[in-house]
Amino acid sequence: MVDEELLEQLKRDIRLRGHSQNTMDEYVHRIRKFMIYANRPLRELDEADVKKFLLYLMEERNLKKSSVNTYNSAIRFLYGVTLNRPLNVWQIPRCKSERELPQLLTQEEISRLLEHTPNPMYRALLMTIYGSGLRVSEAIGIKVCDIDSKKMRIFIRQGKGGRDRYATLSQTALDELRSYWKTCHPTDDLFLTRLKKKPTPRSVNNAFQASMMRAGISKNATVHTLRHCFATHLLEYDTNLFHIKKLLGHRSIRSTSWYLHYAEGEASQVKSPLDRIGRADD
Repeated sequence: MVDEELLEQLKRDIRLRGHSQNTMDEYVHRIRKFMIYANRPLRELDEADVKKFLLYLMEERNLKKSSVNTYNSAIRFLYGVTLNRPLNVWQIPRCKSERELPQLLTQEEISRLLEHTPNPMYRALLMTIYGSGLRVSEAIGIKVCDIDSKKMRIFIRQGKGGRDRYATLSQTALDELRSYWKTCHPTDDLFLTRLKKKPTPRSVNNAFQASMMRAGISKNATVHTLRHCFATHLLEYDTNLFHIKKLLGHRSIRSTSWYLHYAEGEASQVKSPLDRIGRADD
């Protein structure tokens, strides 16, 4: 079986496990990178080749540990499932990555960002991502019928982990979506480019970066930062953590609790219990 046939089998294996289209695209993309680097048939490669490739990603490409782990996962799936030849994972361990606190945007910066997004589709899309705390893949998958303006919610199809859920719908975002719809008249998929195609995660992030530049914002942020901002800003407005968990579609409250590390506002103004005790010499 040549490598292109292996990639087709890989796609079928991913579909059989119910993974999202985004997962499939990412795995195929990473395996292609591995193929190009190795320049040999995949069946001939072993743990030593995988280790060499992962070190190349870390030391020459300077990818973050979390990004290297995504390549590791794709390669393990290829060999363990598609080729039915499990690799010795002790030889290619996952990187122990330290979760870094992202640079968040203030609400004033988000307002400037949106003001400097001239394309109606991308402006409505970015507003929906921030206003509902969506992942990029979730936002670009929204259909017109998923917008429930009566109950002010959005039906999210097959979010992370293949789970459906409802997200909150911002009135401001709804107004923007209506304005966008009057201009572009989408009938099925809500967000469409001028070529009547769904935007890709990369094109959305490119639009985000262009708006950041036009708005004069130099922070190291990506479009996914808007989801972090949604959760953090809700926390700063004293929104219940369990409500935020449900809106974000987290399976575990531990994932949501991470936002407590960089939520400011009321949390930073809490007085220590020591200051409530009278001084011993009073």
